[in-house]
Order: sequence, then structure tokens, then C-alpha cells
Amino acid sequence: MTTYTPYLGRPHVVGVKSGVTNEAGGCDVMAYDAYLDGKTVQVVVVVLGQRPNVAGRSFLAVAGHAALVLASAIAKHLGVWHVAEVDHPVGAIGWPSRDVPVVATSPVAIVTLDGVPATTHVAVQPWGENGIALHRVVARLEVTSGAFRVASDLVTAAVLSRPSLWQRLR
Repeated sequence: MTTYTPYLGRPHVVGVKSGVTNEAGGCDVMAYDAYLDGKTVQVVVVVLGQRPNVAGRSFLAVAGHAALVLASAIAKHLGVWHVAEVDHPVGAIGWPSRDVPVVATSPVAIVTLDGVPATTHVAVQPWGENGIALHRVVARLEVTSGAFRVASDLVTAAVLSRPSLWQRLR
């Protein structure tokens, strides 16, 4: 009896384990590498209770096939949401008469699955009224989609000086 997925070695299939008992039927845990934007996202699926409905097919072959169909279907529904790039403005901070761009310190891109909502959260840090230095962290951006989470500090892209008396009076 084999103890690995019967489709191991086929494109994208990298493991993991199969098994069969009379009670459980054919079972397979499959790791499947999907490629998105040049990066690997590993999809892991589990199928249980598979039974052959064609003479001559083994429990493991049926379980392996079901796992492959499931994994490849999931891979087709994956995407990447590019939220922010390094040094590209995502907002601004300042006063009515003067503001400076706010940029991400690391790329923010997250794997998405059709039908699973992705959320963003920005935690702003207090910065006072005396101006802000270049590259000062003013917030943290967090993006979540299912089990995936990505975060980046948001910093000023320029010095923000305190407004003059004239600017404050306007």
C-alpha cells in the first residue's frame, strides 16, 4: 500500500499523504502549488470517504483524482490584490494649507479567493502639531483575506513643517 498521494510528481502536486480503510474509504491530503504573480501559493486539500464507482479503479486512485480536481479548481479562483507599492502614495497627512504624501515601507499584496472578503485596517499613530520628520511612521496598514495577513508601516514621504501663524489663521 502506498502512503503518498498517487498524483505525486504530476504538475503542481507536491505531496502529502493518502490512505484507505474499509470504514473511511479512500482518503487523500494533497499539497498543490499554484503560481500567482511569480510566487508559489500552496493549496492543501483533504478528501475523505472516496469509493470507486468503476471496476478496476482503486480507492487511492479515486481519492487522488478527487483531491486533484478540488485543488486545481481552488487554484483557478485564487488572485492577488495589490493594495500598495513601496514609495507610492497611499494618502496624505497634514493641515488644510499643507500636506505631504504617506507611503508604504513594504509592498502590500495579498492572496484572495473568490467569495472570501478581504479587509483593510489602518491604525493611525498620533503625530502632534509640531511637524513631522521625513520617513516618520504615522500609521500601520493591515490587510486580511481568509487566513492570509499582510501589513506595512506607512511613513511620510517628505518633511511636514508646522504651519505658520498665517497658515493657521486662514
